[in-house]
Amino acid sequence: FFGVEAQNSLQRLVTESGASGPTNMTTWWFTGVIGYNFQFGQNLQLFPVVGAGAAHFYIRDLSPETDFALSYGVGAKYYVWNNVALRADIRQHQVPDALRSIREEATDGPVPEADLFMNEVSIGVSYFLGGPKDSDKDGVYNRGDLCPDTPIGQIVDDDGCPLDTDLDGVPNGWDQCPNTPSGAEGTARGPP
Repeated sequence: FFGVEAQNSLQRLVTESGASGPTNMTTWWFTGVIGYNFQFGQNLQLFPVVGAGAAHFYIRDLSPETDFALSYGVGAKYYVWNNVALRADIRQHQVPDALRSIREEATDGPVPEADLFMNEVSIGVSYFLGGPKDSDKDGVYNRGDLCPDTPIGQIVDDDGCPLDTDLDGVPNGWDQCPNTPSGAEGTARGPP
């Protein structure tokens, strides 16, 4: 249910710096996040993420600076196959009191606190390597599934086999009368 991710990005920004004209700034971000996957149905997962890392800033003719960075957001994955998912993320990266030493060096004096925020929206495709498989999507992984071809929609036991609590020969997931008295002969959908 938990996921761990690392993100790395390199950016070149042009900023206005007053009378001296535009300034080129190179920024390198590295953040690690942990997320929790909430499952909705068989194919959809929503996951909030939170993490921390560092942002490194370089402006020519000034000393480089590395600051603490936070990262948080939410994402969604929709599985189109067992190990392939379409993905969308919204993240915000924050650097508290960013570029303090660079700003002080540039102005030759103290500067007010200034947080830097970067918003990110991304879409993509995720391909998952390895990990347990659940081919019939019944919630029991293949390696422990005694009935690996259970039809979709069946209610299964801990071994992955369809349940038939009233023993009428019709699995609970299809049984229209799941409480048929013991010994009653049922039809294909369960009613005696």
